[in-house]
Amino acid sequence: VDAISNKLDEMRDALSALTNLPDYETRCDRLSNLSNRLEAMLSPRLIAAFNSDSTEEAILYYKVFNGMNRRNELYNYYYRTHRTAFHKYFLSLRGGSLEEWLPKLYQRLTELKHDQMSWAGGVFEDHITVVISLISQSLEGVDLLTDINSYMSDASKPVHTLRTLLNITKRFAKSI
Repeated sequence: VDAISNKLDEMRDALSALTNLPDYETRCDRLSNLSNRLEAMLSPRLIAAFNSDSTEEAILYYKVFNGMNRRNELYNYYYRTHRTAFHKYFLSLRGGSLEEWLPKLYQRLTELKHDQMSWAGGVFEDHITVVISLISQSLEGVDLLTDINSYMSDASKPVHTLRTLLNITKRFAKSI
């Protein structure tokens, strides 16, 4: 992986000096295709590294993707990996009383934030921004509004229920 990445970096550097050649765009396209192939080859390993919180592997892939100017793609793999796990947890909680499972969901999100702040700090230069985006995307990926609306419409004491949900959410906001 390192050797291929280094070769692509060398090719990219050499290509920047050849901008005046008539086939410059063709060469750029070839380099882009090689980068695409490397990304496709690495993506399963990258996802496995994120799933297992393998810092060493993630640092290697971060360097490779950064060298290919594809840091955003790496972040997208990171976000998707954790969002998917969070969404599965969300689906496993649903059912029963929202007042029972909403604190558990918020607790998992708080744990995700704390764990990833620590882990991502050893991998990504801009780890705070990355983790904040992860938390935001994780919340956007679950449909709490539908569950809250349904729960509120079934509540016999809507004001009390709303106050309870508000308190749960305030505790989450303080913990995050």
